[in-house]
Amino acid sequence: MKIETINPIKSPSLYRLTGDLLDALGDITVDPETGEVTGFERFDALVIDTEAKIVNCGLALRHFDDMTNEIDAEIKRLRKRKEVIQKASERMQNRMLAAMRIMDTKKISSAILTVTARKSSCVDIYDQSQLDPRFFKTKEVKTVSKDLIEKTLKAGEDVQGARIKENYTIQIR
Repeated sequence: MKIETINPIKSPSLYRLTGDLLDALGDITVDPETGEVTGFERFDALVIDTEAKIVNCGLALRHFDDMTNEIDAEIKRLRKRKEVIQKASERMQNRMLAAMRIMDTKKISSAILTVTARKSSCVDIYDQSQLDPRFFKTKEVKTVSKDLIEKTLKAGEDVQGARIKENYTIQIR
């Protein structure tokens, strides 16, 4: 037997309430002879439910924002921790290599693991200003200037492929 719990965010959904509001609005009628308006009762009741739902959704959005901020802080903390661990690992490897070079050995074996030191090479750029220009890559990055497009459109000029679009956003205080 499944026990169902009611989630105040999902039941009834804001989507469903909005649809019900539109239906109730369509059910409002005016008697042409008397001018009496009927059908407001359902609409008024749905407005109260919808306002409560919007408040609950606002609380959920505030919680989501708090959670994303906490996650961002945790990511920042973990990045710092990762950097500390990587630097500690690099220092330990350098000390191991120095000790193995002093002992003039390239391999140390034990029952658990084997440590070997092998020769490798990499390019070290110690002064970039002295490099010949042929060793540089040029990256061209094209970005759209929305500020310039907005100024141009507001000045009355037509910009092909762009327009000013009106939006509404939710603010929770």
